[in-house]
Amino acid sequence: MSDLYQHVKSDKVKWVLTLIAFIIVAVMLAGIICGWFERKDETKEQPAEVVSDGGMVVGNAQSGGISLMSVKIMSAEYETNGVNALADSAYTLTATIEPSDATNKAVDYTAAWKNANSAWASGKNVADYVTVQQASDGSLNATVTCLKAFGEQVIITCAVRDNVDAYATCTVDYEQKYLGADISITGHDLTNTTVNWNISHDNQDVSVGFPTLKNMGSFDQNWIFAWCNVGTSGGTGTYGSYSVNQVYSDVYTIGNEKDSYSMGVCITQEYYDILKGLGYTLKVSPEEYIGFNVDGQLSIGNLILGYWSNNTFSNYTAYVNLRSALKSHAGQAMFRIKCAPSEADIYTSEAKVYNVSFSASSFSSILADSVSLNNSAIIF
Repeated sequence: MSDLYQHVKSDKVKWVLTLIAFIIVAVMLAGIICGWFERKDETKEQPAEVVSDGGMVVGNAQSGGISLMSVKIMSAEYETNGVNALADSAYTLTATIEPSDATNKAVDYTAAWKNANSAWASGKNVADYVTVQQASDGSLNATVTCLKAFGEQVIITCAVRDNVDAYATCTVDYEQKYLGADISITGHDLTNTTVNWNISHDNQDVSVGFPTLKNMGSFDQNWIFAWCNVGTSGGTGTYGSYSVNQVYSDVYTIGNEKDSYSMGVCITQEYYDILKGLGYTLKVSPEEYIGFNVDGQLSIGNLILGYWSNNTFSNYTAYVNLRSALKSHAGQAMFRIKCAPSEADIYTSEAKVYNVSFSASSFSSILADSVSLNNSAIIF
């Protein structure tokens, strides 16, 4: 009897525990289902992948009944999409309406500062920076164009025309852009004159002076072409100096500035042919970039010869011959300097390329090499 009682009691306990388990599962399912319906009415913004070269970044968004999807327009596609060729950047926005069989799917897009009273946005018209143009009246498709950098987030709203309570918003940011580098290279020629090669970050075609040399018994090319071996951040060497200052846009909503940088140099086909024609043995191919993280070798001498050839000027005649060959090519790019925030960016659109040529004025005069008289003595 006792065993039977214990068995019945055990069964009751099992049933009670099973019932409690079912209740717990039911409560959890109810919570999940209720939470799902609740979240459907909330706007969910999903930031778009940040572009590597900076500029406008448009997020994706979803709310009850509407979702927005953004796609960046490449500059080569501006004309096809009706985007101004001078635009900073552009995206397409596509709205999706739920339910799919809604009678009226017409929507209206608007853009506004997230905080119109912020220190940066106050008094500024958002349309001077970001515009939203629908493909047609009520269209689900719109083009978002950035006209110039902005320092306050922009909110784009897409609202169903016959139900203003059904809308979605997405945030538009401006990621700080890498603008290039201000480069200064200094050397001294044999006239004891300082030679300065200055490259501005916003000038891709740079004209520099070819050093003026004079014939000397001791032809020390280190002095002639100002070799300098200093740290990659710039500094002063025995014969010259250089500095590199990375430049970023000062208006943005997302910072992107990096502490490091990478550099590369290459010889153009024109300069390659000139040196080859003069008998130099070249160690690089045209347009082949070398010297990432230049490691203290950025100098006038290396850019004229050291990077491209193992040969050196052994005498004044070699210098005169190169100068004469270059004179007819004044204004043509002889080599290029490439700068980027990091080595990973050196082959991307974020890298900036500076085309360097020799100015015609630097070939306008040449120092006299020697002087002689027809008589070494005069007798009266």
